Amino acid sequence: MSFHTLSIHGVPRSGTSWLGQIFDSHPEVAYRHQPLFAYRLKDRLNLQSIPGDVSRFLHEVYEVSNDEFILDIKRREPAPEFWQRAVKANRPRYLVVKMVRYRHLLRLFFENIEDVRIIGIVRNPCAVINSWLQAPKEFRAGWKAHEECRYAAKKNPGRRRAVPRGSRTRGNQAL
Repeated sequence: MSFHTLSIHGVPRSGTSWLGQIFDSHPEVAYRHQPLFAYRLKDRLNLQSIPGDVSRFLHEVYEVSNDEFILDIKRREPAPEFWQRAVKANRPRYLVVKMVRYRHLLRLFFENIEDVRIIGIVRNPCAVINSWLQAPKEFRAGWKAHEECRYAAKKNPGRRRAVPRGSRTRGNQAL
């Protein structure tokens, strides 16, 4: 590949966006925000993907130039003067990808991309939950933490609740 790949992984609200912003401030970095969660690349990789799929995916992610979600444009709104002055290389040497889902695909990156570097960020679970409770877009007034913390039924209405693998069940209810 003509670029080096670094992938940032962690649970939501663990600091992955903050770390991604630090990398994005460097002129030799092409930062991409959750590309597998974006509509244009959703489900592009899965556990049956072969080495060529991973390489093609990373090249496609690197070339993204017009996707507001993947380029994380909204994050730049609070400091437009900084981003207007920021000079990026035409062909940055590094692709930095942030993902808070799809950790089950990490093995694909390790096994198929020769020089990949992966950062796993871990935050105290109590701090993650507190951050979630304090974020109005994530947790609305009137919701009860003990009802939402496991399956987020109000945040994800209509989404079928999956029982985690290895969980014991009685009927269709997780124990």
